[in-house]
Amino acid sequence: MTNLEGNGVEPWQLPEISVRLHPFNWVLEGRLGVELEVAIATGLSVEVVPVFVTSESPPTLNLVGRDDNLLQSANGLGPLSGASLGVGWWLDGKAFRGSVLRAILTNYGYGFRSIDDDGVTIDQANHVERELVVFFGSYSRWGAFTLGGGIGLGLSLTRQRRCFDVPEGAVPSVALATGDCRDNEHLIALESDLDSVVDLNDPLAPALLMGRLSMGVTF
Repeated sequence: MTNLEGNGVEPWQLPEISVRLHPFNWVLEGRLGVELEVAIATGLSVEVVPVFVTSESPPTLNLVGRDDNLLQSANGLGPLSGASLGVGWWLDGKAFRGSVLRAILTNYGYGFRSIDDDGVTIDQANHVERELVVFFGSYSRWGAFTLGGGIGLGLSLTRQRRCFDVPEGAVPSVALATGDCRDNEHLIALESDLDSVVDLNDPLAPALLMGRLSMGVTF
């Protein structure tokens, strides 16, 4: 057997891997993000973040005083809505410690449905979160445990517009939904007479803000 150490060649070592969860998104948004990140070089890492829909009616989906009749679901495989891919540059030279600058491409798909008191569908729409994000974060480690987060600024790569074109004198109805909209809105009706609607697009669309807080282990 060749002695690699004796020949001045360092033996191969398993790269560091970090597995982290998004606890607040899980509880408040009903979406569990799982960060799977591996160090591929000194100060450089690659992460994949699948997101699973765990609740169809989470707290943040109905926070504006309306009835809880808007439901969400994943438009992927089972509860999987999709995943993001990110490349991280660790500014302190060591992966999973200190500050990181990431370029992230997201691809998540969700279905939304509003229902009446009898559970009958009023309106429904699909929404895709395909975005390019520049993210800055900071992470700390205590042994194997890691905690961190950050904020990102991004741009939507999809044009999602849906509104209701009600001709003068016509009765408002969800059947009048159209994609030919002047405003940057992606609306879903909560009532059949369009008395209440919700915009599924980010308030800053096509720009967006991303916030993360994650915790987990690194080994």
